Amino acid sequence: MTSARVTALGLALVLAGCATEVAGEDDPALDDIGYALSNGLTLPNGLNLANGINLSNGVNLANGINLANGIDAVNGINLANGVSAIAPPPGSGLEQWIDEDPDVHITTIRYLVECALPSGVVVDVSYRDQLYSFGGRGGLAPGWQNGLMSTTEQEKVSSCLLARVNVEGKSVIVDLFGPMSGFNSATSQELNAYSAPEGVFFGNLFAETPQAFVCGLDVINRDEFRACIGTDCGIVTPIGTFITLRTYTWGGSYLRTVFALYDCFDDRICGKHSLTGGYNYATSCTAGGRTWSYPMTTNLAPAAPGAECYGTYQCDKGLTCVSEICQ
Repeated sequence: MTSARVTALGLALVLAGCATEVAGEDDPALDDIGYALSNGLTLPNGLNLANGINLSNGVNLANGINLANGIDAVNGINLANGVSAIAPPPGSGLEQWIDEDPDVHITTIRYLVECALPSGVVVDVSYRDQLYSFGGRGGLAPGWQNGLMSTTEQEKVSSCLLARVNVEGKSVIVDLFGPMSGFNSATSQELNAYSAPEGVFFGNLFAETPQAFVCGLDVINRDEFRACIGTDCGIVTPIGTFITLRTYTWGGSYLRTVFALYDCFDDRICGKHSLTGGYNYATSCTAGGRTWSYPMTTNLAPAAPGAECYGTYQCDKGLTCVSEICQ
């Protein structure tokens, strides 16, 4: 295949030809199908990954992860000659940034490595006497090993990171598709397993002024979408409009106004490529005054009765998400 799957908290990619992993256990039935991605990345307003990592809250790490010429040991980075390491010196901007929220920020580095680097490349992260090892899987920015990411690589990696945003950290499995090698095909088995269309993510988190967008592939209300909490979607801009819905209850029905994501294809935000069984992925999308060539499309594994959900779009057909449970 060439898509990607996401599960639990975090972001982990597994290229086609590698075993997938779900909730920490190998899933033999899905070997060689694509990517297993854990999901739970939170992108606050102001996040900026320029030049590798340049993050919010006044800490500018454009020089803290600087891979120009393949090595910048002063700033704690070394990805040269097959030796891959991130070791921020005491007091450096990178260490200060990790200190703000070690669990989240170490996970962010992990996701960046997994999305950007090819399978087989391992990056050791040394932080305050702790050592973490993260493996590349997506291969969306192999040039990062020898210097700064190109703009094309930045956009590919940004789509990968954005597709794995999960502000509440609930477990969800997401199948990823896009017009990039390793993401642009799938087996019928995979498409049947992940048959609930969700949305399309795209933008550039590495730009001086970051841009991030999402549109929907189903009826998705912003306050039920996994990238948002209520009306707060952090750096991600939902593309949609306010609509009035009739909601049915045991005692009758009532009207309510919600912000609903536009349908990426029906509203012609994105072009599409069709896969087996009528499933589609976006080939390019227009938003923010330009066209983005590397969007990431997400499908979900339908949630069974009693499973957690963000919205009805995530449940098996015929079920409704009520009080965050499919029933």
